Amino acid sequence: MSVLYQRLSSLSACISLTSWLCAQLPQVIENHHMKSAAGLSLSFLTVWLAGDLTNLIGCILTKQLLFQTLLACYYTVIDLILLSQYFYYTKYAPNYVHWSRVPYGSVPSLPSPTVLSPRPASFHKSTSVVSVIALSRSVSALAASHSSANSDPVQVLGTTIAWVCTALYLCSRIPQIIHNFKRKSTRGLSPLLFAAAMTGNFTYTLSILFSVPSMPQAERAPFLMRELPYLLGSAGTVGFDITILTQTWAYRNRPPLKSSEMSELLNE
Repeated sequence: MSVLYQRLSSLSACISLTSWLCAQLPQVIENHHMKSAAGLSLSFLTVWLAGDLTNLIGCILTKQLLFQTLLACYYTVIDLILLSQYFYYTKYAPNYVHWSRVPYGSVPSLPSPTVLSPRPASFHKSTSVVSVIALSRSVSALAASHSSANSDPVQVLGTTIAWVCTALYLCSRIPQIIHNFKRKSTRGLSPLLFAAAMTGNFTYTLSILFSVPSMPQAERAPFLMRELPYLLGSAGTVGFDITILTQTWAYRNRPPLKSSEMSELLNE
């Protein structure tokens, strides 16, 4: 039975990782296709970038493996691309926005992502399934708290980074939800971004929980305590992602924006 749980944990971790690698690309394509980023909340992008920067700093300070640092750089670069699109389309090229090119409520045909991992992830120096989870979104944070058990200052730093990442990722969705509510629209927002994030976070949570039954009884409680920020961060954001996807469905029949409304959105 423990072998079954290990395989389920490994499968969940792989799905989580794949989803997170693809999560933000649909939004980049959506922005380019619509020549606008008005559907995104600037606060959402900023807080998300802060979370990924915290992750990257954690990788560097705790001297994690090269692939961990490269993954952290990748996520930060994607965030910066989204922010660059936001400022370019809303501040420097507003005259090139053509909302009429895409019928309202339609979703461009994009490659389907297959998440995360949630944003916070874990790393263990073993060949267990948790080593696979290490590849996910915020791989450095938990790595810092686990791989340096003999160094209290570094362990404290790793734990602090983990909780900061969790707080940032949890808070990041709130501005976007408010932004959608005020506009009564999710136009310009790729639902694939949040569908992939939800998939990644959900499967990441499963990967942690599935790994518990294969552990000795005495190790389970300490393991879950160490994983608490990541469980909260991943499971908590699933609820926010579902809220945004629900908004997408609820606002799907909204009429096309008027010119005045579009200008107002671009100046938000």
